[in-house]
Amino acid sequence: MPPFISGISFANALARFRMIGWEDDGQQGSHHYLVHPKMPGTRIVLPDHRRRDLDPVTLGIAVEYAGLTAAQFRSLTGGGRRRNARRIRQDVYGMEG
Repeated sequence: MPPFISGISFANALARFRMIGWEDDGQQGSHHYLVHPKMPGTRIVLPDHRRRDLDPVTLGIAVEYAGLTAAQFRSLTGGGRRRNARRIRQDVYGMEG
């Protein structure tokens, strides 16, 4: 069962994924596709419904596909977000810096 992550907007989620190395791979309608250079064949889909937060289950599935835990994803905000992003890039994706 995917993690349940509520109260996060599209823009906030997109910023968190980009922080750990996910890149844009196109858009179809209101859906944005993200890919990661260290996870070939994996694409995350985020719906851009700017008037409301992302569905908690949809976001949970995206986080799960990204190889993250809900706690890791939540740590990408606040004061230590840069340090946490660096640690996640190293631990989860094997990327330096």
